[in-house]
Amino acid sequence: MATGFVEKLFQLLIDKSFSIYLTADHGNVEATGQANQSRDRGRDA
Repeated sequence: MATGFVEKLFQLLIDKSFSIYLTADHGNVEATGQANQSRDRGRDA
């Protein structure tokens, strides 16, 4: 059931001078961190 919610929301935001950027997430990619940021804070990389 289409309600037009997104179109109405976008139009409301545009009418109030918001900029809208639509992006896409193409899935989860497993990654391994390179450092413990809280432990290594202040050290040279």
